[in-house]
Amino acid sequence: MRASLLAAVSLAGLVGLSACGTRRLAPSPSAPGSSASAPSLSAAGRGAGGMSSSTHAARPAAASSSVGAPTAAQLAPYYRANGTAVLTSAAPVVLTANDFVFQPNTLSAKVGTRVRLQIRNVSSGTHNFTLPAFGVDASLPAGRTTTVTFTASRRGMYYFWCALPGHAQAGMVGTLTVS
Repeated sequence: MRASLLAAVSLAGLVGLSACGTRRLAPSPSAPGSSASAPSLSAAGRGAGGMSSSTHAARPAAASSSVGAPTAAQLAPYYRANGTAVLTSAAPVVLTANDFVFQPNTLSAKVGTRVRLQIRNVSSGTHNFTLPAFGVDASLPAGRTTTVTFTASRRGMYYFWCALPGHAQAGMVGTLTVS
């Protein structure tokens, strides 16, 4: 495991991730357009189970930079399905971030769905959740729940991942399919 983690961290430099984890992947080549509606940002209190909670809204996609970032084709080999969820406007979906994995990491939604994800980081380290197709780039502090909201405004298949160096290459990758 240690050798594969070291290899993944080394690979991070090959695919263009910066040392501070600020670069993002470009939307998948099949993803139409790059504009997105900007969701609102609101404060949140305590999450379920006594975990601290915060709320982050997506920024407009134009605010996300993909210059020098790896492409979806470069990220695809690190994606391994480990659970599915259908996103609706009716209720939030809980995702877990834990030691180089999002679970579930295969998401689907209908176009126009107002998505609300509650992402619980149950690991001892910080992660983030990056979905540039919809302007999402949220920090996931250790031991906290972060709520992310956005509108799935365009059809296509999009990757999300943790943009910290080596984390995506270690398997912290998922997909959102909007139909």
